[in-house]
Amino acid sequence: MFLRNLSALLCMTATGVAAQQSADTASFTPMSALSRPTADAEVSELGKMLFFDPRLSGDSSTSCAECHDPSAGWTDGSDLARGYPGTKHWRNSQTIVNSALLGSGLHWDASLGSLSDQVSDAMGAGFVANIDMLLAEERLRQIPEYRNRFLSIWGEEPSKEHLAEAIAAYEGTLISDDSPFDRYLAGDTGAMPAAALRGMDIFSGKANCTACHSGPLLSDGAFHNISVPVNPEFAEDPLRQVTFRYLMRIRGLDQNVYDNLDRDPGLYSTTDDPDDLGAFRTISGHSERPRCAT
Repeated sequence: MFLRNLSALLCMTATGVAAQQSADTASFTPMSALSRPTADAEVSELGKMLFFDPRLSGDSSTSCAECHDPSAGWTDGSDLARGYPGTKHWRNSQTIVNSALLGSGLHWDASLGSLSDQVSDAMGAGFVANIDMLLAEERLRQIPEYRNRFLSIWGEEPSKEHLAEAIAAYEGTLISDDSPFDRYLAGDTGAMPAAALRGMDIFSGKANCTACHSGPLLSDGAFHNISVPVNPEFAEDPLRQVTFRYLMRIRGLDQNVYDNLDRDPGLYSTTDDPDDLGAFRTISGHSERPRCAT
């Protein structure tokens, strides 16, 4: 559920309140205040082709779109992601809508610095795409369409660096800034019904949601210890535990800590700071809750 539409849900608690024709927008910042990523149209088009191509996985079965499905809000719609065949992920797939606007610190634990880093990380991870980047590079070199496009854009054959750059460029085009709420902030007073306007006032007033959900993306960008409920599948599925423990090990975390966790450790998995256990960045207006442990 997008927070940028949350006001429409909050209005349900405001029954009996007189309908309003307008709402105070002082607490909100329009998306237009953010700088947008720029990318060459040819690069983005190439990135789109690569994003939907399952050949960029070990067994040629899993494209980026398998876990970031346009029909499911660019997630996979599951509490826990499917993972590469034969494995299982331990977290859900975050939406990539507006992800280019987040800046650094992607993922629930801020473990990656940029979209291109995320592409390379996901492709190389054995539980995501499970393909060595050099192998992916060589596959593309044997496909005339890709080889010609790389030569046309960069003057060289497909490379792992430009592969990641292209997919990141495409993901950077996935910007959502035309919701009724966005249009209302832009001056279209008829974009939101009276009930949603009442919810908007509750959101920024009595409910004080804007204490954390502020700024153009409705996120303060900070990490807060909200933790997440226990998800029995996370705790009991051997394949999900294998993936989880593998990541904790390669990040050098204390086994005495993660052996006793029954849920996602959040920011701790990046910082190794006990104070960060259960801390997650305030979800933005385009994101979903960290369902890894619901």
